[in-house]
Amino acid sequence: MPIPVPSLDDRSYQDLVDEVLARVPAHTPEWTNPVPGDPGRTMVELFAWLTDTLLYRVNLVPERQRLAFLRLLGVGLRPARAARTLVSVHFAQADFTGAQALPPLTRVKGPVTFETRSELTVLPVVAEPYCKRPLSAAELTAMRGKIAALAQLYPADEKNRPAVPYLTTPVFANGQPAPAGFDLISGSVDHTLWFALLAPSEDPATLPAKIPEILATLGQTPSGGPQYLNLGISPKIALPAFDADLGEPVPVPFVCELTTPGPADPASPAYLPLTVVADTTRGLTTDGVIRLVLPAKESFFAPTNSVRADTDAGTGDKPPRLDDLAKSSRLLAWIRLRPTTTVNSLALAWAGVNAVELDQRQTTAGLVVGQGTGQPDQVLQLPSGGIETDSFSLQVEEAGRGYQRWRRIDDLALGGLQQAVYQLDPEAGTVRFGDGIRGKIPARGARFRIERMR
Repeated sequence: MPIPVPSLDDRSYQDLVDEVLARVPAHTPEWTNPVPGDPGRTMVELFAWLTDTLLYRVNLVPERQRLAFLRLLGVGLRPARAARTLVSVHFAQADFTGAQALPPLTRVKGPVTFETRSELTVLPVVAEPYCKRPLSAAELTAMRGKIAALAQLYPADEKNRPAVPYLTTPVFANGQPAPAGFDLISGSVDHTLWFALLAPSEDPATLPAKIPEILATLGQTPSGGPQYLNLGISPKIALPAFDADLGEPVPVPFVCELTTPGPADPASPAYLPLTVVADTTRGLTTDGVIRLVLPAKESFFAPTNSVRADTDAGTGDKPPRLDDLAKSSRLLAWIRLRPTTTVNSLALAWAGVNAVELDQRQTTAGLVVGQGTGQPDQVLQLPSGGIETDSFSLQVEEAGRGYQRWRRIDDLALGGLQQAVYQLDPEAGTVRFGDGIRGKIPARGARFRIERMR
């Protein structure tokens, strides 16, 4: 429970009126009818109101003393947190087969300014998540005869595991999130989320010519380097980076694998683990992006979905079978996401590719914001408040050296003699410099330049 604030006098306006009226019989017995509207009653109510306002101000004294004490300690207000979101970016032209790299801090057009928090390479693919959903009791009853026949056709595997029926079910259809969450463990028979990498174009006339171009784009950059795929993940419950009671959340070990031609049988898929170069999901515990390194175009492989060509299509360790002929013709490969350790639950609210994190901030760079006065403890007012502390960088002009980056510290009391340091108040948007003993004094006329501020 919160710490109770001491109240010097907790009497209300009505308490004061009632207390005075209770004294009337003892002190003025001749006043026999102090009803509302009586001149005496009006005077009582007036002074009760005046006393109530005084008591209110007196009760603010303890809180004022506490805030004054915190101010002496240098404790400020917690800075505002920028709104953040996770979006998926695609090309407006479905027949475009190239790639577009977006650097960090790219501004997104809209009524409110948002910027990308990391790098994104927009690739000419569409990813549709699927799962091998177990059948419900009603579906098992309705398909009892068909399941029995399939069990005879597909006996137990080499590990003596019986065949388990499933339905290929789209997850997060049309890119829409699932607020209730999709549990990867209880919602699938193989505890795996499958991403079907599809060509964006649905035109059957141009599709055969577009697929080789798309694979060439996925295989390497124009300079010959590898391409990167951003996989966005949004858990149903996003855990904070640190909790005072629970500590740091335990990351879930996982692997992302791409279907590739099998070494023994090129028509049978094998799985190539993809290298993770960045993971802002902190092990699938919070909203973020998993950045994957894609292999050469020869490694991309989509197994057949036709049971006439492969009677084992969709069975065992193979990807789920797509019976939609239009989507099967656009299929480039599968990427599967699965935990590598036993977990009881892994609920996701959304997943998709070409994803990037955004936050509601605006970057300012190379802006001169003032000059030094040559006085100790100078305070510099920045153009705005609500500043992101970690990315803030300030330069101070020094004689014969030009602009030099000064170091930010939490408290100027920790600054040494003539050290080039400053203290930032991110909420108020102010910078305080030293007094010569605890931190260096900027020279008179020295210009201050924001190297970067968000």
